[in-house]
Amino acid sequence: MDLKAISVEDVRRAIALHDELGQEGFLRRYGFGPSRSYGLVVDGRTYPSKAIVGVAHEFATGSPLASAEFNGGRGQTVPVLESLGFVVVTDSVRASDEQAYMLLWNPENYIWPDDDRLGILAETMSGSTYMERWSIYANSTKVRIGDRIFLRKTGLQPRGIVASGIVSGAPVADAHWADIEGRPTTYVDIDWDAMVEPEDVLDLSDLAEEHPSSAWAAPGGGARIPGEAREALESAWDSHVDEVLSRYRANTESEPSHEHEIRLRYGHAVVKIRRHQREFRKLLLNELLHECEFPGCGITSVEVLDAAHIVPDAEGGQATLDNGLLLCANHHRAMDKKLIRYVGDGEFKWADGVVPF
Repeated sequence: MDLKAISVEDVRRAIALHDELGQEGFLRRYGFGPSRSYGLVVDGRTYPSKAIVGVAHEFATGSPLASAEFNGGRGQTVPVLESLGFVVVTDSVRASDEQAYMLLWNPENYIWPDDDRLGILAETMSGSTYMERWSIYANSTKVRIGDRIFLRKTGLQPRGIVASGIVSGAPVADAHWADIEGRPTTYVDIDWDAMVEPEDVLDLSDLAEEHPSSAWAAPGGGARIPGEAREALESAWDSHVDEVLSRYRANTESEPSHEHEIRLRYGHAVVKIRRHQREFRKLLLNELLHECEFPGCGITSVEVLDAAHIVPDAEGGQATLDNGLLLCANHHRAMDKKLIRYVGDGEFKWADGVVPF
């Protein structure tokens, strides 16, 4: 890897190839996902910064860089582009006053079965956005829909980041998850967008040394992750998940086994979550009226509208405008579970015996 070899002309050649192939074809050819935090702005257009640098490296040296081979964001990608005089901006979502918080999972206290986690990933692989509730202690009155969440595994070794997501529901108080009588707990709904196996966590030692913050070791869930620490964590987490997925893909060459099949299904699911669903939802939000398309539902809050496939992803349905609907989480889940089906022209049909809602 020789990032210093990249020139302005190499970057512009990568941009020209991006324009020729289209973003989807460009990212697919080189194995990158859409930019999650930083965009390269050239001539009024925004490009996926990390993918452009990876391809520019091929023009400079003859060999492209895979996503897992270098860091995105301010780790490596942004400094390279800025040193060449390019403008890199924070994604519009990241540029808002959205905050990031650290939640906790201790396997010694709460057993989160592997099959359950893999089931969640399978749901999202079919085009669904899976919402799960998780407890929060600190900042429970401050967390808002759209805030960023990282889940830190504590207790058993290894310890570190095991999942990330976006807050999709306002905080609610309910009975304690461990059935502790008289001790209610606050929960938030989270749309998980990436996970790794418990043994593949992102270790936080280096980040804690470079960006000191109480969030790295806070004893309760809900610590806010400050700006610079959050940017460094986003970059490290992206690279870590890419590296884990590369390792899972390499395992496909080994002899099949039960554990292998679980890991393989898991790896494909994470790819779908991180590199597919978010872009599909963005497409629908850009083109469709912001309301649940189920007749009479009335939900118009963008934060709780999902991108639903008419023909499921698992059955070959494409992430296109013609195959997409904006649905609230309830009607989206009902559609995934075959309780309702879309019959066209804005009409749905309930399955026999189902009480409409």
